[in-house]
Amino acid sequence: MRQAELELIVNVQIQFFLLLQSRRDLRYVHESIRRIRTQLEAAESFVDVGVAPYVNVLQNKVELAQAREQRILTENTIRTCEIQLNQYLGYAPNEKVTYAGALEEYPQKVE
Repeated sequence: MRQAELELIVNVQIQFFLLLQSRRDLRYVHESIRRIRTQLEAAESFVDVGVAPYVNVLQNKVELAQAREQRILTENTIRTCEIQLNQYLGYAPNEKVTYAGALEEYPQKVE
């Protein structure tokens, strides 16, 4: 019995930190999307006035599509972590539970 409890505790902790990491990653992805949109707008402006090749616009569009795909993957990871935590803690998989916290709140110790 004690071993099962310890495994559950470890699994909850791991899943919780994966959730926090994924939320942090999502913030980075959103920042990246904003940056790429700005670059795309600039590239389009440069192409419009004839000082840059259209390939720059295409490159930015590809980067934006990749960043959007990464956003979807990260959002899916977050949802998977929430469902897994719900199951570990005895909630229904689709029950809305607020898991609060941020990685920055926990000390990072490297040995």
